Order: sequence, then C-alpha cells, then structure tokens
Amino acid sequence: MSYSRLINSHSDLITEINRVLNEGKLTSFDEKYFLDAMLYYQPITQEALIGIAKIFKNLQSGKLR
Repeated sequence: MSYSRLINSHSDLITEINRVLNEGKLTSFDEKYFLDAMLYYQPITQEALIGIAKIFKNLQSGKLR
C-alpha cells in the first residue's frame, strides 16, 4: 500500500491505526505517516485522532516498540 494512497483515505488510516495497535510495533514509516496525517489530512475524524493519540501514548508507555 503506497503512502500517498494511505494519506488520502480515512478507512485506510483507521486500518493502519488498528494494525499498529494490534501488532504492538511502530515503524519509522508508520510514525511519519501518523504525524503527517495529524498535520495534513483534512478533515481528520475524531476516531482517527483518538487512535493516533493512543498509538503515541502506548509508544511513550512502552507498550509499542
């Protein structure tokens, strides 16, 4: 799945959030993707924003590697 396709699709954004949370690991590509989504993806839904925040919270607490 290409980065440009992901950044333009809400359903793909949610799919990627769920994948990272289920796998328990975050790649540098994933991190850039989620940061870019928060900064540039308009409009970002509350569901996506909550999911991305959960990813970064889990990363800080050591639940993601």
